[in-house]
Amino acid sequence: MKSYKLLFAALLVVALAALAVPSFAAGNAGASAEADLLTALAITKTSNLDFGAMIAGGSGTVIIAATSAGTRSGLHDSLVAQELGVSGKFQVSGTGTRTFAITLTQPEDGILKTGDGEGATKQIPVVLVRDAATGTLVAGEKEIYVGGTLTVATEDIAGEYTGSFNVAVAYN
Repeated sequence: MKSYKLLFAALLVVALAALAVPSFAAGNAGASAEADLLTALAITKTSNLDFGAMIAGGSGTVIIAATSAGTRSGLHDSLVAQELGVSGKFQVSGTGTRTFAITLTQPEDGILKTGDGEGATKQIPVVLVRDAATGTLVAGEKEIYVGGTLTVATEDIAGEYTGSFNVAVAYN
C-alpha cells in the first residue's frame, strides 16, 4: 500500500508540474489606453477685408490677394491710390502643430450692399477666397487671410457697400 501512495504522490507531482508549464499555442500582450485632450481651436478677426476706394462711374474688377500683404490689383479704371485696401486677417490658436480645415462662407447672395437713404439697396457682386483650404499651427498659432474679387459696374452709385462672411476652423 505504501508503494501505491508513493506512486500516487509521484503522479500527482508530475500532473501538477504539467499544469504549471505555459501553453505555447496561446499568447498575450500588454497595452495602454490614451486620450489627447486638445485646446479647442479659437479664431479671432484681426482685420476686415477692405477693397479700398474707387470712383463711382468707373467699371471693372478689384482684386485683393488672400495674403499677408493683401495686394490690390484689377482692371477697375478709377482706383484711388491712397486707399489700397487690405486682406481680411484672422488669428487661429489651438494645440501644438496640429492641422485644421478652413471653411469660408460667402456674403449673402455673393454681393455687397448699400442703401441710398430711400430704402432702396444697391448691390455689387463679390467672390471671396481664402489663402488655403487647410492650415498648420506653429506653436499653437496661425494667421489666415481672406481676399476676393469685387466687380463694379458703371451704373453703381456712390456709397459704402458692406457684406458679412464667416470663417470657420476645425481640427483635421
